[in-house]
Amino acid sequence: AGWLIEQCGWKGRSLGRAAVHEHQALVLVNRGGATGEEVAALAARIVEDVNRKFGIEISPEVNII
Repeated sequence: AGWLIEQCGWKGRSLGRAAVHEHQALVLVNRGGATGEEVAALAARIVEDVNRKFGIEISPEVNII
C-alpha cells in the first residue's frame, strides 16, 4: 500500500493541515491543528486516488470511531 500511495504522489504532500509523512507513505501526520475530519478526508482522498490509478481498493488499518 505504501508503494501505491507513493506512486500516486502523496508522500510528503498535505491536504489542509493533515499530511502524509515525507519518509513513510503509510503514516499520516497532523501538521498542527488538523481535525479528525481533516485526517479522515486525507485518508479518503488517498484511497480514491489509488483506486483511480491502479484499480485497487486499499483501506486504513486503524479503526476510526
